[in-house]
This record gives sequence, C-alpha cells and structure tokens, in this order.
Amino acid sequence: MQNDDRTVGSILSRRQALGIVGVAGLALLTGHGGVEPASASAMGLGASGVVVTPAEEEGPFFVNVGLHRSDLTANTKNPNVLHGLPLTLKLKVYQVNGSKVTPLSGAHVDIWHADAEGVYSDEPMEGTEGETFLRGYQVTDAGGAVQLKTIYPGWYPGRTAHVHFKVRTYSASGKKTYEFTSQLYMDDKITDIVYADAPYNRRGPRPTRNADDGVYNTETSNGTASGSQLLLNLTKASSGKGYVGIFTIGLQMN
Repeated sequence: MQNDDRTVGSILSRRQALGIVGVAGLALLTGHGGVEPASASAMGLGASGVVVTPAEEEGPFFVNVGLHRSDLTANTKNPNVLHGLPLTLKLKVYQVNGSKVTPLSGAHVDIWHADAEGVYSDEPMEGTEGETFLRGYQVTDAGGAVQLKTIYPGWYPGRTAHVHFKVRTYSASGKKTYEFTSQLYMDDKITDIVYADAPYNRRGPRPTRNADDGVYNTETSNGTASGSQLLLNLTKASSGKGYVGIFTIGLQMN
C-alpha cells in the first residue's frame, strides 16, 4: 500500500486565474455551486450499515500529480507542513449495490488539501508551483482500506477546514472506469482547539465555520447538508500528538 513518492504520469498544468475566492465566486468560476448530479449524492443504506456518501465539488485546486505515497508531508521544506498537527486518515471504500455491500479493492484514493496557512501546493498565484506537499494517493487493499499520513488542514477565505478526496478505478489497460469526488470535514470544536495553537493561530480567528460554508451546506436529495454526512470520526493519536480520522466511503457505481 506504500510505494511512496512514485510519480505516475506527468504533473498536469494548473488552470490560471482561479486563486482563492469565496464560495459564491467559486460557483461562478466553476459553473456550479453544489453537488454534481450523481447517484451517490442520494443516501442509501446497505445491509452492513454502510451509507452512500454524498458527492461534493472538486474545487479549483485539484492537480493530477499521480503521486503514489502514504506520507503526504514527505519531500517538502514548507514549515506550514512540517509544523502542522499530524493527522492520519484511515479510509475504507465500499461498493453499495442495493442491500449488498462489498469492499472496493484496487481503487485509487487521492487526497489534497491546504497547509496550516491555508495554502495549496502547485498553486502559481501563491508561489507553490511545482510543489506537491499534501497531495498523493493510495490504492485500496482487499478490504477497501487506505491509510495516509498528513496534517490538519488550515483555513482559507470562504471555506471551513476540509480535505478533498477522489476515488477512481481503472481497467487492466489503465483506462479510467469510474470517478467519485467529495470532501471531508472536522468537528468545529476540535478545529477550534487545533487552531488555537501554532502554526495555525498566527492568522487570527477563522471567519468561516462548518455552518457558514456553502459547500458543506450543499443540499442532498433528502434535504440535509452534505457536510454533516462527511464528518471525520476524529480521535487523538496514540502518540499523544495529533489525530486519527476515520471515514467509510460508500459508492453506488452502477
């Protein structure tokens, strides 16, 4: 599950002129402000209790770096990564087909998010072009599981703390056969604790909490906010520093 820092393919060029904008501006730039119409945006429940995960928008900061690694903090000198609070993500991916729920093995799970200062890597407007910190993917094992080492994400204008993820499957020939995109969130009470300490506290209070975030509040087909169904189960790490975030992803792929 490791194969750290192996680049698959080439790093794609980034769209220019997006930068950091509020949610309303992002909706104008991307042409939508909510979930893409997809079967996975509707809630469903398999026999094992796995809930179908709501989709959310990709946003402007995805870069298809194709970097297969488990440690997203490796190979950078960025102090806002190196001094960020450790966060281990333990994700499990399942395919939900009616009442049948099966682990999805061999799927690529991409993660990307901002550093402690709210900055993304490979972002020309912020001077990080060509850098790859806090980006990478793992391949699900036979039980549908991946584990990635990263840091607690910082905030930026218009957004609460969040982590982007993308699940993709490929044929034997390497052709993409499926793609699902969404975001993960943290309990505001835990975020308040994290943001009270360095390096997160250098920026002052964050202006946007979960309840104020337009993407978090994307309405699902059953009328609830998608973000409330995308909260990480956060527990303190056994090392005493940082958190472990657990989440189960349920996908309707047919």
